[in-house]
Amino acid sequence: MDLYALLADHYDDLMSDFDYASWAGFFTRLTAGRDINTVVDLGCGTGVLTALLAGRGYDLIGVDACEAMLSAACDRPLADGAVPPLWLAQRMEELDLYGTADACVCCLDGFNHLQDADALRQTLERVKLFLNPGGVLLFDILTPAHFAAIDGRSYVLQADGCHVSWTCDCGDADCVYDFTVFTRQGNGWRRGDCHQRVLILQPEAVKRLLESLGFTVTLYADRSESPPAPDEARIFVLATV
Repeated sequence: MDLYALLADHYDDLMSDFDYASWAGFFTRLTAGRDINTVVDLGCGTGVLTALLAGRGYDLIGVDACEAMLSAACDRPLADGAVPPLWLAQRMEELDLYGTADACVCCLDGFNHLQDADALRQTLERVKLFLNPGGVLLFDILTPAHFAAIDGRSYVLQADGCHVSWTCDCGDADCVYDFTVFTRQGNGWRRGDCHQRVLILQPEAVKRLLESLGFTVTLYADRSESPPAPDEARIFVLATV
């Protein structure tokens, strides 16, 4: 069962504590002075970040594999004067645009959720193919330190009409989440059980992979312009072609 299809109607409420505005601001600061017009939001989900960046004057292309999430994104209101994004239902490793872009972003550790190392390489190759010279890719990844901290733990999130609980079983290369989701259906509740495997990415290995593809790479601490600490749970990667 697809976790994101189950959660699409409740995702924004469940993620209400996530500060998308600070992510949009970080992108704007790191790319200041660059000629950026068209931005691709990979794994855009319900389009919160997409809409924020559109409101800052960029032309947006929102890409996600889950059509239920994209449906919610299409209904999202935009700031006055913002150009409506183009929405594409595609897997990241199969990215296929109608033209080129000046920048690409991937929020909320989307690359950790790729199937395997080959899918990561394919995604980065596709992004590079569609970036204009001087274009940038900005994304965040969860580090081994993050997964070491959550291994064996259980979590619960609740919103109106939705209850989500999950456990984490982390190894050296990946972590498996076992989800139980209850969503309100009329006078009752519908249960869905999902398993999700995510990659444990080594920041330096990701940096080397990007460099092997021709990117120039800088690593940052979480939404900071400082280098990441050794035990950083989430780091940001700025890659330039």
